Amino acid sequence: MIELKLKNNGGKKAAIQQILDNKYLEPFQADNRKVIGLGIELDEEGKGLLDWGITEE
Repeated sequence: MIELKLKNNGGKKAAIQQILDNKYLEPFQADNRKVIGLGIELDEEGKGLLDWGITEE
């Protein structure tokens, strides 16, 4: 199970922190599958992916 957050030049840390602060992974904890939060930073000029990171609970 993957929860995905995209940020334009806000940083991967901000995207991951949003996943944690809003507890987006909690509804999936009863599931036996691995749960991963994926934070992706995109270039706001449309040049693609700048950085990414994961959090697991």
